[in-house]
Amino acid sequence: DDGGEDLFCHFSSIEDGKALAEGSKVEFVKVFDDRKGKDRAEQVTGGVDEAPGGGGFGGGGFGFGGGNGGAVSASGRKESAGLGVAPGGP
Repeated sequence: DDGGEDLFCHFSSIEDGKALAEGSKVEFVKVFDDRKGKDRAEQVTGGVDEAPGGGGFGGGGFGFGGGNGGAVSASGRKESAGLGVAPGGP
């Protein structure tokens, strides 16, 4: 919501659907990916059954603005954000 950093989310991390819809409110846990050297979203909620228009987004990933812009606490606190879908992804 605050225009924080973009995070990658693989569709397999969406717990309540198969896709994320642009403009949707989502909750997620931000984790650091040692292999990629950057943060990603996991345990994502706020998903939909399929992407609008029935199409996928190529690489199966989505980017969205980070919730509070801070790191996740050791307790696994969920953050929330508005979603801007970015096609593809590594």
